[in-house]
Amino acid sequence: MVNLSFMILSAGMVWGSVIGVLIMLPIIFFVICYLLWSEPNRPGGPIFFVKPAENMAVVVLKGNKFHKIILASKNTVINSKFDVLSVDEAIEDYLRAEHGARWEIFKKDLPEVVKKAILARLSQKSFWGMYWIGIPPIYKTKKIHLMWQEIKLQPKDPQKPEGEQTLTFITHDEIMPAFPIKTLNFGIFLEESEDHNNLPIDLPFNIIIKAKNLQKLLFSNIDAYDQLRNIALTAAVHFVKEETFHSMGEEEVEDKEKAAAKKNKSEKEKRERFSARLLELNEFNSDSIDKSGIVKTLGIQIVSVQMYSPELAGDLKTKLQDASTAVYVATEEGKAIAKKSEFELAAQLNKVKGEEAELKIKEAYFEKISQLPGAMKVEERKVTPGLTTLVEAGADSKIIIAAK
Repeated sequence: MVNLSFMILSAGMVWGSVIGVLIMLPIIFFVICYLLWSEPNRPGGPIFFVKPAENMAVVVLKGNKFHKIILASKNTVINSKFDVLSVDEAIEDYLRAEHGARWEIFKKDLPEVVKKAILARLSQKSFWGMYWIGIPPIYKTKKIHLMWQEIKLQPKDPQKPEGEQTLTFITHDEIMPAFPIKTLNFGIFLEESEDHNNLPIDLPFNIIIKAKNLQKLLFSNIDAYDQLRNIALTAAVHFVKEETFHSMGEEEVEDKEKAAAKKNKSEKEKRERFSARLLELNEFNSDSIDKSGIVKTLGIQIVSVQMYSPELAGDLKTKLQDASTAVYVATEEGKAIAKKSEFELAAQLNKVKGEEAELKIKEAYFEKISQLPGAMKVEERKVTPGLTTLVEAGADSKIIIAAK
C-alpha cells in the first residue's frame, strides 16, 4: 500500500514537472523573442516576431514574394487593399464595405464604443508590442532602400543683401528595416527652366508627401520616389513657362511701401498657384496615359507644397549679381562724398550773410555734386527750401539736381 502511494506521488511529481516545463517554455520563448529576436535592426532581420517603432511599417515576404505589411500605429490603419488610412477614414471604409450606399446613415451619431470596437477589429493584433511574422526561414522581413532629397531654409545672413536666402540641400540614402508612415519633406530643384520672358530660372521647392498605398509605393512601381520627382518637375516646368519671375529693369515708383506690398501680394498669389498646380497631381496627371493621379498610380499623396524664391540661372545670374554689386559700391561711395560736401556747404553758409553770397555757394555745391560717380540721384528737400537731399540709387546712372 505504501509502495502504491509512493508510485502515485512520484508520477504526480513527474507530470507536474512536465506541465511546469510546458508552461515555462512558451514564456521563455516569448522573453527571448522580445529581448533578442524581434528588433527590426537585428542582423539578419527579426525572426518569429517583430517589434516595430510607432508609425513604422514592416514588409513581410514569403520566400521572395510580398506577403503582408505589419504596421505599429495608434492613429493609422492599413486595410485589406494596403491603403494607409486615418482612424476616421478606416471607420468610413469599414462602414462602406458593410452597408454600401447607406454607410452615411450608420456613421451619423456613431457611438464612441462602436468606433472603438470597429477600430479594434481593423487594427493588427500584437503581443507585448510584438507582431507575428511567421515561421523562419519561409517568412522574413524586407529591407527598404529609400533615396530622397530635403531642402531646408537657413536663417538670413546679415552680411548679405536683403531678401537673399540660403538653402541647404540634404540628400538621404538609407536602407531601413521599416517604412515610415509619417509625412516626408521631399525636396526638388528645377534648374534653368525658361519663364514666360524666356529667362532661365532656378526654382527650389519642397513637397510634403505621405504614403497612401504601401503595395503600390513599394512593389508596383520601380522607384516610386524617382517617378514622383519627374512628375513634379514636369508640372513645375509648365508652371514656370506660364509665369514671369524676374524683371531686368525695375520700374521706379514714388511710394516704396505700396510697391513692396504689391510685390509681396504678387509673390503670395504665385506661390498659391504653384501649390494648387502640384496638389492637382494627386488626382489628375495630364502626362500619364489614363490621366490618373499619383495617389492611384504611385500610392503617394502630396499634402502641401513650399515654393522658395526663384532666381535667375547660369551666366545671367552671375552678370546680374556683378552689375548689382558695382551699382551698390558706386552708390555708397557717392553717398559718402555727397554727405561730406553737404557738411561743407552748411559750414560755409553759416559764415556768410546775404542772398547773393548764399546763391554762389549753392551753385558751387551743385556743381560739385553733379560730378559724383555712381548710380545716384537727389530730390528736393521739403523741409529746407533751396537745398537738396541724396536718396537711394535708381535704375539710371545720372545725378539729377532738383533745387528751388
